[in-house]
Amino acid sequence: MRGASWGSWSASMYLRAGRGLADSSRADAIHHGAQVIDFERNTHTLFEPALQKFFLPAQWTIEAANFLYLNAQFSVALGFLIWLYLFRNESYYFVRNMFVVAMCLALIGYVGFPTAPPRMFPGDGFIDTITQILLGESDSTIAKVFINPYAAVPSMHCAFALMIAPPAPRLPPLVRKPSGPSGRS
Repeated sequence: MRGASWGSWSASMYLRAGRGLADSSRADAIHHGAQVIDFERNTHTLFEPALQKFFLPAQWTIEAANFLYLNAQFSVALGFLIWLYLFRNESYYFVRNMFVVAMCLALIGYVGFPTAPPRMFPGDGFIDTITQILLGESDSTIAKVFINPYAAVPSMHCAFALMIAPPAPRLPPLVRKPSGPSGRS
């Protein structure tokens, strides 16, 4: 497992560092974010501000969502890959490679279309519930390498969730070896 997990970890760190280094100008990111919001408004698919306002009175849901937003992408994906390596090893290498390809494609998106996240658009009805948490975590130099405030498109939170949730139940079942000699009663 050492070589497999070291390779996955180093590829992930390389791509995360690339994402942080792909930091673009604020003006481009704000412009692209506004384009996404305008597109959603024009296609009548801008539902996020209303959904957010629905959950705001229940502060625990906001705190849980913020915690998951900041922590689940890495921990769930890493936990899934470790589980896959240990218990479904025949599927591990394909899935690991799928994650690496997805991160490479995302890096192209971060560089080519830097996009500010919705929380940076209070005028469009979005309420920023996470800045204080991000400021606390992103003040260090090392955090600034791994956090790009203008890397909202593509959303790797959504991509990783879609790469894990639908296929996980479809993985082949564990094959258990019989405890005694086969064919004997």
